[in-house]
Amino acid sequence: MKKMSAEEVLKEILSNGLECLKELSVHDEFSNGQRYVFVELLEILQKWEKAEEYGLTFNIEEKFPLI
Repeated sequence: MKKMSAEEVLKEILSNGLECLKELSVHDEFSNGQRYVFVELLEILQKWEKAEEYGLTFNIEEKFPLI
């Protein structure tokens, strides 16, 4: 496993989190739980000083509503 800097890790988490939310189109109990986790994770990542540099400039819950 390649070692990564903290910034590389955060970029990968952000990228994967967004991709997973885009793929979660089914609205069942399990998918809603997954969606909640990813939305919360991305909201935490918005606190990162470089979040805007990586496109995290939108309201996550508006784009990926929790049902």
